[in-house]
Amino acid sequence: MSLNELIPTLFFHFTRPPPLPTLFPYPTLSRSPPCLLHPSPRPAAPPAVGAPQAMVRCAHCGLHLPASDAVRGTDGTPFCSAAHRQVAERA
Repeated sequence: MSLNELIPTLFFHFTRPPPLPTLFPYPTLSRSPPCLLHPSPRPAAPPAVGAPQAMVRCAHCGLHLPASDAVRGTDGTPFCSAAHRQVAERA
């Protein structure tokens, strides 16, 4: 047998056979995690946001914070912390 006759027959020996057919989706579903087969109910909505609060500005550093969180000075001036109130009262 010559090389010219051998090349076509060797070509078909080196190619891959076609893939075997699969049974979709049956094998896929059997291997799926349980969360995909039976989804859990959606979580409850987050609680509603409270009403807006009045904001004040720290007299020392200028930070804006809710009025309920402010530390008040002797004259009612708002501060963001007791340390800033002490610094302002010393001056």
